[in-house]
Amino acid sequence: MKLLSIILFFFSFMSGVIYGQEGYYSLSYKMNSVVAYVELNGIKQTESGKEGFLSGVSTGLNLWIMPGENTLKIKLTKPQKGKNQDNPQIKVAIRLGTAGQSTEEGKEIVSFEAPESEDSKIEFPLEKEVKFTPELIPPSSLWEKVEPTNLDSTSKKEITELVQALHKAANTANVKDFFKLIEFKMQDMSKAMYSNPEENKNDKALKEFLKTIKGKLKKLPPKLSFHPVANGKLIFVTDSNGNDPIQSKPSQDGEFNISVYVGKIDGKWTLVR
Repeated sequence: MKLLSIILFFFSFMSGVIYGQEGYYSLSYKMNSVVAYVELNGIKQTESGKEGFLSGVSTGLNLWIMPGENTLKIKLTKPQKGKNQDNPQIKVAIRLGTAGQSTEEGKEIVSFEAPESEDSKIEFPLEKEVKFTPELIPPSSLWEKVEPTNLDSTSKKEITELVQALHKAANTANVKDFFKLIEFKMQDMSKAMYSNPEENKNDKALKEFLKTIKGKLKKLPPKLSFHPVANGKLIFVTDSNGNDPIQSKPSQDGEFNISVYVGKIDGKWTLVR
């Protein structure tokens, strides 16, 4: 089994999704002849390649929708010189659906479309923020528990130590330490996706995942970067180039990485997403 398949298998036991009647959020997008970057509350949801063509649906928005004001942000640039630049256009929409509905059948909550009319054109580069306040908030303990962040030297040191502990637990296949580090994240992600957290404590799947990646991680980058997201409530941790800090070594079985989002819960920096 390829490493990428294993990482997906690992996350499947955390998110054996059974959508409740409360509803779930999705992001649909269709881009033509534009290089686009789309984020929700500072978290990247999708981006087109340099050719400027992409369409699809992202269904994990329940993890990032939060109480109060939310922000959908779109950044647009022209495709590379020499690429198809005919009829540049984009349509992005966040929808709220219920169990049994397709994403297109969901209620449109907010959208962005450019150009605005057939007679107008997109003026590149373009950056647009669309603010909205959702009526329905997916179940989550995160937003009520997370504390205001202060990225001082002490916080950066504590976050770095947390990332180091996660890297060590994963690379040595220490199931006990790894589970302890991701416990809040696993339970709250399950809750937000309407899956029973207790049913997702699959020790066998976790052991299989860790066994597969044991000893196959690159060294942590010498310097980490810290990016406030979700209106400053969370910190997205990357290397100096904006890549995930935990990555596997090149392998014929494929490569994978682990994203790191942390928040302060009960006075302690915690992996939350």
